[in-house]
Amino acid sequence: HIMVDKSTLAFIWALVPGIVILFVVLALFSYLRPRRPIIFDFRRTLTTRDDIDALDCNGQHIVTPPPVGDGWFGAFKAALAYSDDEMVESHGLDMVMYLRMQKVMFGVFSVATLLTAAVLYPVYATAGNKDLPKDDASYVAGLDIISMANVPTESARYWATAVVDVILTAIVISAMAKLYAEFASRRIAYRKKNWPTSYAVVCMDLPANYTNSKSVYDYFDGVFPGEVLDVNYVQDGTEILNMKKLYWKAVSKREGLEYKFSTPKGAAKGRPEHRPAACGACRGVEKVDSIEYWQGEQDRLTEEIRNAQEASESLAPRFCAVVIFASKAAATTAAQLQIGPATTLFFRDLAGEPNAVNWPRISMKVSMA
Repeated sequence: HIMVDKSTLAFIWALVPGIVILFVVLALFSYLRPRRPIIFDFRRTLTTRDDIDALDCNGQHIVTPPPVGDGWFGAFKAALAYSDDEMVESHGLDMVMYLRMQKVMFGVFSVATLLTAAVLYPVYATAGNKDLPKDDASYVAGLDIISMANVPTESARYWATAVVDVILTAIVISAMAKLYAEFASRRIAYRKKNWPTSYAVVCMDLPANYTNSKSVYDYFDGVFPGEVLDVNYVQDGTEILNMKKLYWKAVSKREGLEYKFSTPKGAAKGRPEHRPAACGACRGVEKVDSIEYWQGEQDRLTEEIRNAQEASESLAPRFCAVVIFASKAAATTAAQLQIGPATTLFFRDLAGEPNAVNWPRISMKVSMA
């Protein structure tokens, strides 16, 4: 039986392009990575795995991922070598849980594939419908030969499917139970740490009469007397966020130029220079040291952002606030209890890490977000 029917061809056409695209992307990645070291090697050059006291430009501790090895699968090997505990520190708990779920799903589907190939395919392929006359309604060909369509209606071979289904169900239930137990234990351990997020609750969809920190503070202090340490009301920080983008642009420019200058080829060319502002091509504008220029832009924007944040109380309200409690118990209770005159007064949840918050959209209605 030659598998050249329409279903087989459709399967091949669906499979082959994906495989081709996968290898093309891997080939491009492997080719470009050593030729664009500023993208993949710069941070590794500045902070090696042994340099555990490295700080970023804001003075924050840098948790350095393992260096990416050479070869087509170097990035995958590095990702697999990155421990969950390190990833919690560098990327947060949500990323660890997501990747853990992907690993479990890969394991479950691998077992299902092996069971299907080792048990069900032979059982189906050796059944009799493929040997029927071609004009018979039960006749099958192509990929249908290794499916239940090749099994006669009254055949006992269907018990093989039932047995495999029971085994796979038990494996899935066991894997999910283990996965959720790990989720719970890691979540508990995460919340036990004295990180600021364990004491903070984010409140969204605040009513119109809650327009500043004091109004929100008074509300929660009435429900949890003595437990509220501070309230940070979210104002319209569009301008600040725009300055933050410019700040990180300056940081990236400076770091990239420093990296280029640190290489023998870059050092031979001398310190990089350019003509600043929009008139970069104007001959009348004097060139400046590019590294010093972007360092100056970084310092200037840092000061402007700090001043804008100090004056944020005068900005338009976004009807969202972060409430900081004195104890983790109070924060957890506030995030879970239905408090207020109506259960839909506003939305509350334990706050995530600042870098994990989508600040431009934090004031959106929860139903929209």
